[in-house]
Amino acid sequence: MITGTLRHKNTDSLKFLQSKLEKSIKHLKNQGEWRKLQKQKNIPTRTIFETVYGEENGYHPHVMFIYGTKNPELNKSNIHSSLNRYWFKETAANLHVKEFEDPTDYPLKEKKYDLKSIFEKLS
Repeated sequence: MITGTLRHKNTDSLKFLQSKLEKSIKHLKNQGEWRKLQKQKNIPTRTIFETVYGEENGYHPHVMFIYGTKNPELNKSNIHSSLNRYWFKETAANLHVKEFEDPTDYPLKEKKYDLKSIFEKLS
């Protein structure tokens, strides 16, 4: 899973941040490095948006790309190093790449997403 966040201020409007996030995603997906990764996937990449809000930091929209590959040479360090410079240029924030050791379920905030069934449906 690849997570992209934005550098933001608590005074930024949700509309402004969502627009910036959408633009950043579009630019990332137009990069040659992204297209190279997509050629190595074994399930369709899913893009998931989430926005949290806190009194101190305001709105915090971010995106998660669920990406699956069976290529053992493609690890989270390779993914991060090939994409992060493009994301940072757009957002002034870093991408976070996490591997699922056992993709049965992944707690995301208070919700549980059953990734095993999602992957089975996509295969």
